[in-house]
Amino acid sequence: MALGIRAWVREKNRLMGELERQRNFEASLIPKLSHDLRVPVSNLIGMTGVVEENPKILDDSAGRREYFELVLRAANEMTFLIDNVLETYRIKSDTLRLSPSATALTELLDESLKDFSYQAKKKQLVLVKDFPDEDVPLVADRVKIVRVMQNLLANAVKFSPRGGKITIRARTQDGRITIRVVDEGPGVPQELLSPLFDKGVASLRRESDAGDGFGFGLKVVREFVRLHGGRFWIEPNSPQGAQFCFSLPQRQANG
Repeated sequence: MALGIRAWVREKNRLMGELERQRNFEASLIPKLSHDLRVPVSNLIGMTGVVEENPKILDDSAGRREYFELVLRAANEMTFLIDNVLETYRIKSDTLRLSPSATALTELLDESLKDFSYQAKKKQLVLVKDFPDEDVPLVADRVKIVRVMQNLLANAVKFSPRGGKITIRARTQDGRITIRVVDEGPGVPQELLSPLFDKGVASLRRESDAGDGFGFGLKVVREFVRLHGGRFWIEPNSPQGAQFCFSLPQRQANG
């Protein structure tokens, strides 16, 4: 009977701990979600108001193109955020699964860069490709690795100064691929690096004009890389900025 009571107490404590973690997750989710959704929603409302006041703006091809580009970008930003929230929940509930397949590294990186060409142009950022032109084979979950790149590029664009440069660098060695997203932003203070790896994602950057924190993005990056048998880390960039790095085996043992 005593063993049964102790087992019941342990199970009760486990369930209470899980409930508390769930409450903390939900409590942190709402303000982050509200903060990150406000910008694309405000852009949509603002542009809709402009067209409402002056419908003839859509008669002009340039004005029409700008309008639809903004609507599409805002919709993509909201979808991106929602996907990150869903992935964060899957990480928490331990329901993430990989679907590895053969893909080409160069094609994957080019696709990721294309997704951010508009944001980079608006901020007058130069996107530099520093990776092999030839197809480098990779066996991985393409969707999840693209998601990793999207999160790192979104972070780099957000924190880079106007007119700056973002470099995407990839190298292969000993059956592994190392990818670096290098920016010229404020960097990550040394004392704030360990919380990322000890407690998950917090607000690692100092507040800047671009906004604050990383939201859910680096949680997704860290876990997706780990699932692939890879490693994620951060290095300083000289003279200013940060390098967000991850390495992957070219082939997965379960692939």
